[in-house]
Amino acid sequence: MKAAGRQKDLSKAELIVPEWAHPDLLTELPNRRRFTEHLHQAVAEGHRMPFGLIVLGLDRFRDINHILGPRSGDLLLKQVAQRFDQAIDNATTKARIGGDEFAAILGTASESEIDAICNAILRALDAPFVIEQLPIDLSASIGVALCPKHGGDADLLFQHANIALEYTKQFGRGYSVYNEANDPYTQLKRAYVGGLRNAIEQNQITLYYQPKVDLHTGGTRGVEALVHWNHPVHGTVLAQQFVPVAERTGLIHALSRWVLRSPIAQCDVCRRLGREMPVAVNLSPRNFHDDQLPDYIDGLLERYKLPAKLLEIEITESVILTDARHISKALHDLSRKGVRIFIDDFGTGYSSLGHLKRFPSQE
Repeated sequence: MKAAGRQKDLSKAELIVPEWAHPDLLTELPNRRRFTEHLHQAVAEGHRMPFGLIVLGLDRFRDINHILGPRSGDLLLKQVAQRFDQAIDNATTKARIGGDEFAAILGTASESEIDAICNAILRALDAPFVIEQLPIDLSASIGVALCPKHGGDADLLFQHANIALEYTKQFGRGYSVYNEANDPYTQLKRAYVGGLRNAIEQNQITLYYQPKVDLHTGGTRGVEALVHWNHPVHGTVLAQQFVPVAERTGLIHALSRWVLRSPIAQCDVCRRLGREMPVAVNLSPRNFHDDQLPDYIDGLLERYKLPAKLLEIEITESVILTDARHISKALHDLSRKGVRIFIDDFGTGYSSLGHLKRFPSQE
């Protein structure tokens, strides 16, 4: 009886399989927990056997899911998983790590080989998917981190791959390898967080004016305001180093209002001295989620009695791709007030001329 009881208990124990041992139920790829286990094992061997980690995220999948419904969204994810799996030969583990994200541990740390793998994945996803007889075009972004080059710790390596993925999504480049210069969470940038608010309040932020030259006449047709931070310890800090910090900490609105107020005031001084000089200011995508932005700019123009045509707002193509509805409304409000709108770096992303027509740009 005791032996039979023990056998019965063992049978029950065998049925209790840990969650990490199960595949993802939808795609049958390993799930996130299983992938994490494999990643820790790979990192432990990383100094002896370097490898690459890729994280893939589908672009605008949430919109597709909302339009077609969750059932079609699941069918689409299954097809994506199949193509992702088939496109990668040199991988020790491929997994769906959640939602519309997939990951793979590659058997190489060679950047040329990883370039070939990433491009193979993107090509595999480029052909239209067919869901219930409906063709669907889908794109994806990939972030890459190399072990041990970008981290000898599994969590840090995964974080760096996700930072590279975020950078890819922001700038529409297909895939990106982790680069510390694009990392908003480096130790130096964390140090900026504490000082940035004081910098704004204590006038450590400085504007430099870059001339905009008319190629036909050779004359200066205006200036562009470029923001620098005169840091008391680190010296001159360029905008690309601290603006991402401001965006992630909520300080971007205070910074942008200062950046708008100062050149408008300077432009007013020039006008009163007899020289009308249009000034261009760059704005962040986060600024266009501030519903009070058009009224704030209108208030500044009224305060300094400055013609709206002397203020130019510059945005990059990547900005208009982030949230077209919010940005289009804000830009039309500003354009109706007479502010001129310019789109910079057009052609570096994926927007078309038809897409561009939705925005009131002068150039």
